[in-house]
Amino acid sequence: MQGSEVVNVLKSLLTNLDEVKKERESLENDLKSVNFDMTSKFLTSLAQDGVINEEGLSVTELDRIYGGLTTKVQESLKKQEGILKNIQVSHQEFSKMKQSNNEANLREEVLKNLATAYDNFVELVANLKEGTKFYNELTEILVRFQNKCSDIVFARKTERDELLK
Repeated sequence: MQGSEVVNVLKSLLTNLDEVKKERESLENDLKSVNFDMTSKFLTSLAQDGVINEEGLSVTELDRIYGGLTTKVQESLKKQEGILKNIQVSHQEFSKMKQSNNEANLREEVLKNLATAYDNFVELVANLKEGTKFYNELTEILVRFQNKCSDIVFARKTERDELLK
């Protein structure tokens, strides 16, 4: 599945999408860097004609400054829509291929079994640690108990020996 045509197409489409994203960032920077000051245009118009045609001047100036950028944005949108449609088609093909691929199903089953085995292993290791701790503590308790018993036996033997004398 890794080297299949659908996967390669999806990868190339995602690369194209990254390129569109970079183009968008560049367009955004271009839009932010535009210096739009109509004051001088209005003052020039007022000085020449004695009247300011705000709408006409604004539309003309906006077209001059933002016209090329608007075209680039619309081209970018069309390119994005085309890429998105191709991605959707390729993804559907990929999903169908993935569902029908027996090797993938087997792989999924093996991975599930491995995950279950790992969980069981972790549980067993935890149980072993707990059991080891328990028996180490029990050993200490039993050694102390054995020492006390030995002391009692020794005391009784000593008492017996003194009583027999």
